[in-house]
Amino acid sequence: MKVGRATIILFWAVGVMAGCALNAATPSAPTAQREESGSTYRAVFDHWTREGRIYDGLDVKLISAATYLSDAFRLAFATEYALRYRMTDLEKEKLIQDQKDAAAAYEDFIFAAYVPEKAWDDFDKKNSIWKIFITTDRGNQIKPIEIRKLDKRDAKTAYFYAYVTPWKSIYRLRFPKLTAADYSGTAGAGFDSFKLVVTSVLGSAEMAWRSKP
Repeated sequence: MKVGRATIILFWAVGVMAGCALNAATPSAPTAQREESGSTYRAVFDHWTREGRIYDGLDVKLISAATYLSDAFRLAFATEYALRYRMTDLEKEKLIQDQKDAAAAYEDFIFAAYVPEKAWDDFDKKNSIWKIFITTDRGNQIKPIEIRKLDKRDAKTAYFYAYVTPWKSIYRLRFPKLTAADYSGTAGAGFDSFKLVVTSVLGSAEMAWRSKP
């Protein structure tokens, strides 16, 4: 039986279309791995992120968001970072160890803030209108040892911290490591709460977490 040229072309086109459909429906293993990891990171990010606002009547004075860089968050961050940048096992291990070292020495937060007046966006200034501190259930106030403004235009910052927008500034807040003495309970007695407080003459916002001392 003779097969015409038109028939051959038709079979070839159907095969190509079927192959394209299969590829579109079934992502490659690396792509699927990245999507699954990204979803896991987002869940951990959401778990450790809080929002705080200050209003004067209907007027907004502050919209803030903060992520506590807990041990669990740091591990998720390092894992996602290593995957996105295709780090070697050795590079990934070093990144995770660096995060563990930082967690052992400090309490860190990523903090984003929108304020309607440019002059109020001075969280990192020595004479800032804002006071930022951690308070525990014992009533202790722990002051930051560093407030550093970050570049919100950095694609990495925008990827890892979804609340970054053109209207918000972003900072890293660094505090000394909390110990059992900062809480009302004893070491190993379970989970205790602490709050990140942002306050000024404009009002106060509190964001609370629970974490082992």
